[in-house]
Amino acid sequence: MKKIFILSFSILLLFANLSFALSEESVSDIVSKLQSQYNKTTDFSAVFTQETITKSLGVPAIVNGKVYFKKPGMMCWKYTDPITHEIITDGETLWYYFPEEKQVRIYKTAEAFENELFLGFLFGEGKLTDDFEVALGGPELDISEDYFVLMLAPKNPDTVIERIILLVDKEEYIVNQINTYDILGNVSRIAFEEISLNTGLKNSLFHFIVPSGVETIKIEGELAGPPETDVEVEIIERDD
Repeated sequence: MKKIFILSFSILLLFANLSFALSEESVSDIVSKLQSQYNKTTDFSAVFTQETITKSLGVPAIVNGKVYFKKPGMMCWKYTDPITHEIITDGETLWYYFPEEKQVRIYKTAEAFENELFLGFLFGEGKLTDDFEVALGGPELDISEDYFVLMLAPKNPDTVIERIILLVDKEEYIVNQINTYDILGNVSRIAFEEISLNTGLKNSLFHFIVPSGVETIKIEGELAGPPETDVEVEIIERDD
């Protein structure tokens, strides 16, 4: 659940896939261009690699797949390695599908992301500076000179996210990696390749049709969150 929580905080910075010039512009100028580019982005797709380091385990978990986003509020994560599963939402319903287990968990999207920092972006609204203090990163991060860095600090003191770091390619001015750090010491890094913007993704990509023989579980509450989050589970059906 923690991995999904960290992932959910990162997904709309991925969708933004923003470009802007570093030069000697002020942070406010950069953020203004970031917001402008985001506003022009209607859909996004990319191949991704996600590395999650949980402090309690210390061993990185690495997954790969393809991700798609479309405004307003639609997304589809297709994980292909090492375990096949999917996270899909049409903006109202969210499906979390495990084909090997023959099980799909169903959430209401608004409830699943009730405490989401990026909820406004998920539904095609909001401004980055409403939720974050933004600054340029420094060389102490030991990142290749091919990238420049934006550091985001949440304004909400109640969130578990400590900071988010964006790596932006200096030649193409595209966000190539998002690093998310939480207050528990966990880290999530998502790197993107083969990025495509505004290709006219079909809405059907973001609606899940439950296959025959798959158990359907309805979950009332948040998709993930702090340990005290209450979640009620109801098994709806299983078509054998």
